[in-house]
Amino acid sequence: MSLKQKPRRKKNKTYDNVVYLKQVAQRKKKRNTLLIICGAIILLGGSKMISQYGEIRTQQKEYERLQAQLEETKLENEELTLELQYMMTEDYILSVAREQLGLLKENEIRFVEDSTGN
Repeated sequence: MSLKQKPRRKKNKTYDNVVYLKQVAQRKKKRNTLLIICGAIILLGGSKMISQYGEIRTQQKEYERLQAQLEETKLENEELTLELQYMMTEDYILSVAREQLGLLKENEIRFVEDSTGN
């Protein structure tokens, strides 16, 4: 026998079966660990997707609310623009001068009703 060669051991079926069973157990343990890790990743990913879906729905509702508010503001702006245009007309200026300030046109006479009942 040379120095480099290992001595051969005698084949023992029981020992070989034990070694084989240990190897099978190690493979099952690795497989189970891998399945647990994959399951955890899937669960985490699923929960993240669900939370993001909820966030997207919230953002969508906020967007729709803001769109409706924008439309209302545009209508209000249009109404105010029309009102401003009317306020710049001579008819409006004359009506405010007569009704609120009590001004008269040239050669007009104001009749005041006596409220005391005499």
